[in-house]
Amino acid sequence: MTHSNWLTIPIITGTPLTAMHFRVGDHVDVQAKTIDHGFQGVVKRWGMKGMPASHGVTKAHRKMGSTGGGGNKAAIWKGKHMPGHMGNRWQILKGLRIWRINTKYNVLYVTGPNVPGNTHGFVRVYDTILPTKRSAPDNHPPMPTWFPEDCQEPVPDELSDEQLFRFSEPSIHHQEKA
Repeated sequence: MTHSNWLTIPIITGTPLTAMHFRVGDHVDVQAKTIDHGFQGVVKRWGMKGMPASHGVTKAHRKMGSTGGGGNKAAIWKGKHMPGHMGNRWQILKGLRIWRINTKYNVLYVTGPNVPGNTHGFVRVYDTILPTKRSAPDNHPPMPTWFPEDCQEPVPDELSDEQLFRFSEPSIHHQEKA
């Protein structure tokens, strides 16, 4: 299958993929496994309120209550929030913007809600699939976009967006009185 907009570059086995594949200002999708909580009840898993703690309720304070309705469909409906296994699933966050890249340690600084999973966990980062966040069709970066042997000048340790505040610059300027 060939496509006119696809750019093919031969990738040699063992080519290092670093954070330099991405550019500051690009949008990426991040995928990781959520934290495993094991088997949980409906109060923790779905945030249900539970039953009252008084007025005749006995041993049902953290239960979900009724599971199904009567009438024609006297069964449990599909998708009913019930107790079960919580977490340990792949979660994708789409359209996160790259604000800063640390080339020394291969760290991407993105904006958005926090990445799912444990601290120091495995995370997949790839170009976004959202059509509104993509750049022009002919501006897609090839894979990989940066080869260490092609770089003549030294790479800076930090690459950051123009809109990002630089903490090394003063934010308040005082005028001296004469």
